[in-house]
Amino acid sequence: MIDCIECFKERTREHLPICLTDTQSPFDTATLICDACEVFAACYENEELLLDFMQKITDLVIEFSRVQLDLIGHELAAMPGHQYPSLPGAPGFSLSDDNLAVSSPPINRKIALPLYAKVRTDVNIERALVTLDELAHPDLRLVVELAYDPMNTERNYHLVRKRLASVYE
Repeated sequence: MIDCIECFKERTREHLPICLTDTQSPFDTATLICDACEVFAACYENEELLLDFMQKITDLVIEFSRVQLDLIGHELAAMPGHQYPSLPGAPGFSLSDDNLAVSSPPINRKIALPLYAKVRTDVNIERALVTLDELAHPDLRLVVELAYDPMNTERNYHLVRKRLASVYE
C-alpha cells in the first residue's frame, strides 16, 4: 500500500487527492482474524481478553492510518474516505464495520464504539464515520450518533457536497 501511494503521488505529480485504504474497524478486523462466532462469544464470556486483543488491533489501525496520512500529506488526503464523497479538507474518517449491524447495542456501546473514538482521537480526526455495509439493526443509527457527533451518511454527503461546491466556485 505504501508503494502504491508513493507511485500514485509520483505519477500524478501530487495533483490528485488520495483516500486512505478502506479501513476496517477494530471490531470488524477481530472477526477477520478470528472466527466471528468466537469473537461474539468472547464479548460475553471473555471480555477482558477480547478488549486486550482489540486494543492491539486499534493501535495498529491508528499507526497505519497515521503512516498513510503522513505519506499522502494532509493537503492531499481526501477525507473521510471509503464510500463517502471525499476531498482534501473534508471532515471525518471512514471506518468500515459489518459487525455493528449484527451485535447488540449494549455490546456496541461497551466494546466497539469506545475503540472507534480512540481511533478518531489518536489519528487526530474531527469525527469518525462508521460505514455499515448492510445496515440491518434498528437501533444502530442511534448508537452511532450517540457515540460521535450527530452525523449520518446523508448529512455527511451534503456537507461534502457543500465543501466541494465552495472549492470549485
